[in-house]
Amino acid sequence: MFQIFEYIGIPFGYLFRSIYGFSGHYLTALFLFCLIVKLVVLPLSISQRKSMVSRAKLLPQEKAIREHYKSRTDDKAAMELNQQVMELYSKNGFNPAGGCLPLLIQMPVLFSLYSIITKPLTYLCGLNAESIAAIESRLGKLILPGAGTTQIQMISHIKENFPLFSDLLKGVALPEFVVFGGAIDLSQTPSLSSFSWILVVPLLTLLASYAAMLIRQKFGDGEQPEDNQMARSMNTMQYLTPLLSVWISFSVPAVIGVYWIFQNLLDVVQQIVLCKIYPLPSLGTDNLAKEKTS
Repeated sequence: MFQIFEYIGIPFGYLFRSIYGFSGHYLTALFLFCLIVKLVVLPLSISQRKSMVSRAKLLPQEKAIREHYKSRTDDKAAMELNQQVMELYSKNGFNPAGGCLPLLIQMPVLFSLYSIITKPLTYLCGLNAESIAAIESRLGKLILPGAGTTQIQMISHIKENFPLFSDLLKGVALPEFVVFGGAIDLSQTPSLSSFSWILVVPLLTLLASYAAMLIRQKFGDGEQPEDNQMARSMNTMQYLTPLLSVWISFSVPAVIGVYWIFQNLLDVVQQIVLCKIYPLPSLGTDNLAKEKTS
């Protein structure tokens, strides 16, 4: 199954390599790559937003139907309720799966993008599997006996011992993960045991993830689960997600955290723009009454 993501990532890998060759700077290339991919999948995001707006317009009528059957718990009432809700959707041309389909299409793309960022030797340097395996074997024997490393970390060790790998690289230019005049090495994994500028990455990851969560809350459809326990669970998960992203950022090379930061920031901008272009309907008390009687 994961091999499918590898195939999907091939054209994106060529795109990333071209952008890096044009910009010559890894962080710039990474941001431009994230931006272009956002534009590529923008039609799917627009479709998802339109589906949310359509759902919000029908929500008062749907709630009225559910309220009508609230006191009845028999199977017949449940069937009638579902039938009326589906008739409401059909009458207004709304597909309940319309909002999920774009997300399902985007998921393989997102997984393939993660693979591209975590495998720079494959997608950025264009090395084949045999060359990478040979480099990894040589690293294990000569540099790091028994130590497993990611491709990002492998690049750092290759640079420190470049003469040992020149025959395998054959003139391939390795990406530079050191930024801000050497203050931050994005190939390293942040750690609280040693304070350095690299700890800025988990902090920015937290802020970007939290900002994206707030924007999603503000511009969501406003529907809350009727089950209080479910509502509390959803709220808890929303606030745990930014903390989870920080925890993960302390277990992977910092460049992965930068990738998440760019993704979250672009998500924030996209959400704001789409919500301005496709605003949710304003349903006040008077409008709600009209919807119930229509």
